[in-house]
Amino acid sequence: MPLFTPRPDDQAPIPLDDSPGQLIRAIDGVMLKQPLPVRLIAVDDVTIPCPAGVDHLLDAFYVELLGMKRVTNAGPSLALVIEFRADNASLRLAVEDRPVEHDALRPMMVEVDDRGRLIKEVIDRRMPFEMIRSLIAGEDHLLLIDPAGNYVGVLQHRRF
Repeated sequence: MPLFTPRPDDQAPIPLDDSPGQLIRAIDGVMLKQPLPVRLIAVDDVTIPCPAGVDHLLDAFYVELLGMKRVTNAGPSLALVIEFRADNASLRLAVEDRPVEHDALRPMMVEVDDRGRLIKEVIDRRMPFEMIRSLIAGEDHLLLIDPAGNYVGVLQHRRF
């Protein structure tokens, strides 16, 4: 059942989609969005390398598995960049024609609402993964490799 909220001009209800990232309700005339189920652990937007030819596999990993939203760029660009939106920042994959070299093997960290569901889905897809134990209690994370060959660490979102 769709959500309804009054429009400020004529108070007629308008249907709203309740999927993540969509407008869900108005409070004092301000439209609020439902948060996406994944957050980047970063201060600002993140750009990582991506080899050419794997762009069709990235949607299955970042959108279907992690819950990010694909951003379509309407403007012309000199370099091909594939962009995904998390709740707090954007992840940009810069497509390169040459093989990707990684300077460091540090994972890009993301935080999800339900890591248990994600582990089950990774097992169902028969994807390789590794559970990484931390010295700090509660900081254990799931280590995945995206289709571009980048390491992605997945933490459970902690609610206080």
